[in-house]
Amino acid sequence: MLQDTEQTIADIVRADYRTADVFKKHHINFCCSGQVSLQVACELRNLDYQIIQHELEEATRTIQISGNLKCDQWKVDFLVDYIINVHHAYLYQAIPSLSASLVSFMEGHKKKFPALIGIYEVFHELSYLLENHNRHEDEIIFPYIKQIESAHRRKEPYGNLFVRTLRKPLSHIENE
Repeated sequence: MLQDTEQTIADIVRADYRTADVFKKHHINFCCSGQVSLQVACELRNLDYQIIQHELEEATRTIQISGNLKCDQWKVDFLVDYIINVHHAYLYQAIPSLSASLVSFMEGHKKKFPALIGIYEVFHELSYLLENHNRHEDEIIFPYIKQIESAHRRKEPYGNLFVRTLRKPLSHIENE
């Protein structure tokens, strides 16, 4: 991952934001005091450089999905579970971490950059809306879609009723 051993901690994070979590885990500041190399930061914290290097490589590993996957042929149950367990789970994990980082950065720099307060307020509002929207999908919309699909698969006569009654929860999403 690191081509330049003199690259600073701040440069590493700027190059790939995913490295920030590794530095947070080991209490290595990548903001104001991030102007030291990884080697120096490890020495200052008495950390094994090779272990940190490995963790950074793992954090920045890219997983590629084959272009031959036929996602349009996935079963509805699987697609719903995929959205919940991959995309929504990531947001539920990332938003609190981003919020804490933004608060920390804002506290250290708001005198110099007062607009950070407004940025945090917008981030907080958007995060709230996104988390509520995802929970609404996770708890109401997706289970209902699974019921519709199950009724359709079993050729249940009440399946059409499910489709008509889905309009109300979907109208909530449209209003958002």
